[in-house]
Amino acid sequence: MHVSKKDRRGEKMSEGTITVRKAVPIIVATWILSLITTLMFVYADPSLFNLQTKQNMKEHQVEIVRFFDPDEKNVTGLYNISTMGIDDVAVFVWTPNNSNSNAILAIYAYFEYYYEDPPQLIWDIEYRVCRWELKFGASVNQFDSGVGRITRSATSQQEWTQEGSYEWTQTCFKVEPQGLVIDESKETSWILPNQSNYTLRFRVCNEPNMMSGGYSIHTYLRNINVIIEVIDGIPVT
Repeated sequence: MHVSKKDRRGEKMSEGTITVRKAVPIIVATWILSLITTLMFVYADPSLFNLQTKQNMKEHQVEIVRFFDPDEKNVTGLYNISTMGIDDVAVFVWTPNNSNSNAILAIYAYFEYYYEDPPQLIWDIEYRVCRWELKFGASVNQFDSGVGRITRSATSQQEWTQEGSYEWTQTCFKVEPQGLVIDESKETSWILPNQSNYTLRFRVCNEPNMMSGGYSIHTYLRNINVIIEVIDGIPVT
């Protein structure tokens, strides 16, 4: 039978084309192969599929906890003999959700302080130095931060006045680890982890100054903020 050129082209095209019936087994086989490969990776190395999860955990594993005490406190002459002067003025407690996997990584604190001018009687005695000092620090369970200081002194009323009277002033500090502790009888160099709760104590001292005749300048605190960075319940990897 005679076949036209048009028919011949159509015949060649049909020979090179995959029909739907032939394509279905290929698609099914490809899908099954892909599924088997995926399962092999999961059972061989599940961590490959946990990379994104671990990354998200790493980004969110550190939590920020803030404690706040707004009350004004009169700390004039505050001195605790048993602690070498410094005493508690605010106490906070952090209770982790996971008591077997937790830690405090860092401590920050800021507060406002104010003190009045010394009375005239301080300047009436010759050769007397008027000195004001506020010590502050923090402790958590067995750990003690040590002491920071803010001071002001003058040998005359004129010198004191030249510096000006103070308004409410904000200051802040960060608690740092104290390095390696060799003596086991002393406090730890940092806060021990995995405790059921942590008691944070904000401490100050306004010891009477013997150089001022034992007189303490009236001193006040308010708006005490303690912020801690913590890990709570992160599994070991």
